[in-house]
Amino acid sequence: MLPLNSKLPTGLTVREELISKHPIGQPIHPSAVLSSPTLKLPSRPVIFDSLGGASIRTAALHKNGSAGPSGLDALGWRRLCISFQRASTDLCNSLALVARKICTTYVDPQGLAALTANRLIALDKCPGVRPIGVGEIVRRIISKAVLFVIKSDVLEAACTLQLCAGHEAGTCEAAMHLMCRIFHDATTEAVLLVDANNAFNSLKHLGKTWFIAKPQHERDAKELFSGTGIGITSEGKQHLGAALGSRSFLESYISEKVKVWTSTILNLSFIAKTQPHAVYCAFVHGVSGLWTSFLCTIPDISSLLQPLEDTIRLHFIPSITGRDSISDIPFGSSSTPWWSCPT
Repeated sequence: MLPLNSKLPTGLTVREELISKHPIGQPIHPSAVLSSPTLKLPSRPVIFDSLGGASIRTAALHKNGSAGPSGLDALGWRRLCISFQRASTDLCNSLALVARKICTTYVDPQGLAALTANRLIALDKCPGVRPIGVGEIVRRIISKAVLFVIKSDVLEAACTLQLCAGHEAGTCEAAMHLMCRIFHDATTEAVLLVDANNAFNSLKHLGKTWFIAKPQHERDAKELFSGTGIGITSEGKQHLGAALGSRSFLESYISEKVKVWTSTILNLSFIAKTQPHAVYCAFVHGVSGLWTSFLCTIPDISSLLQPLEDTIRLHFIPSITGRDSISDIPFGSSSTPWWSCPT
């Protein structure tokens, strides 16, 4: 973390840099405002009657994290909600009442200012500064309890528009497969990858917005978007942790990743000579996940991963087992592969 008054290489203090990242207020766009006064959404406040002190208690037990402006972290709230018998029960019931009131009636936003406040910290991006807001744990507890009631409705409403809305694992993988299918469709001319400015959904960060066009449409795209600051390419770009574009870009992208992964495996192989069990756990539960998503989202890359496989077989496995180079085990063999051993 960076102190707010420390100087950055740009000459600005951290505080000034954080202020500059916040977008200037813009006038209201009429198309973004509901104009019909008769539009009313269906309201079923009775569904929140099931939100009681038990829901708050369960939510508190499953929360982790540091403190917001109040200074009380998740461990402190957990203790308050479960460790003081009648007092803890009364606290949980009171928080449940607050949650039901927020969900069923209008509450003046000014009255919720303390609940929605965040503790601002600045992370060093080396270079640059990333603003992080740490919210109150009690707000997260209330939100979790509310989601116990309306999770299915949130999932239905968010659908594919918000991949982090509690969908089961594999949603990002499905989205990547869909984007690849759309891009390679004969009727698709190009794909626009938009990058928002900071976290405010302001589409002004044009330096990272790319227009991936088919080769036959690249020239027209450059003419249409000339002077906008949007990058035009027919090769490809990273998308959702994978690669979207031509086959040549995909192979180049994977090859660069394989070089980094191979270096990581060599470093682990050196450590494994003295700490084999710790390294094996790090490989199974951490490092191997670096290429798992690529295997699920990018087809026909087995040949590109051959250097990584050779490094694992010739260096990593011998370092853990204390044996010489391990020969290839054919798929379908009755031999038990080394990675089936328990951790």
